Amino acid sequence: MSTPAGIALREDVPLVMTAAQARALPWDDRRGTWGMWLFILSETMIFVGLFFSYYYLANRSQNWPPEKPASLTIPLIILAVLILSCVVLEWGRRALTADAASRAARIALLVGIGCGAAYIVLEVLSFRQYLLIVTPQSDSYGSIYYTILAIHGAHLVLGMLLMAYALLVPLEPTPRPPHRAYHNSAIYWYFSTVVWLVIVACMYLPPYFYR
Repeated sequence: MSTPAGIALREDVPLVMTAAQARALPWDDRRGTWGMWLFILSETMIFVGLFFSYYYLANRSQNWPPEKPASLTIPLIILAVLILSCVVLEWGRRALTADAASRAARIALLVGIGCGAAYIVLEVLSFRQYLLIVTPQSDSYGSIYYTILAIHGAHLVLGMLLMAYALLVPLEPTPRPPHRAYHNSAIYWYFSTVVWLVIVACMYLPPYFYR
């Protein structure tokens, strides 16, 4: 049987095999992680577009934000909470990698979900305060401000759901799917935390320095 040019075949893997032989092949548990990285890359492009829109609108405005800037207190508290959750999740991941300590990993997942819940409460409080000054209908600043925060909040909720799913399935290493549920949910949470760090640096801090 001929093969396309440039494709190398493993000698220990036959070209034609039975279903039993296919099931007996070793699992490549990295495929799920590569899929998660590709998903994160696509989500990154969404935020790149949103931040481009934010700065495009800012450059066309003589006074940005038009009203009083949002308070820094709650966003910085949120940042501290998310960083704490990442530290705990990394502790659980290392424990799981070292000796399959699933108890430590599950505790870390619970802490991560709890930090996500704290984020939701704090973000709602922030919205309630700032909606008295700026609403999504006020102007272009209000529209893009709440759009970015709402989309990021949706990503945090998805991260919480991924961690909740990881709690319900056997943690790695596992001989059957899902593979690396803890690892994949953790790296998505790290990504969401990095996005929040960028939001604080690009949206919350500049109005206090460049008005």
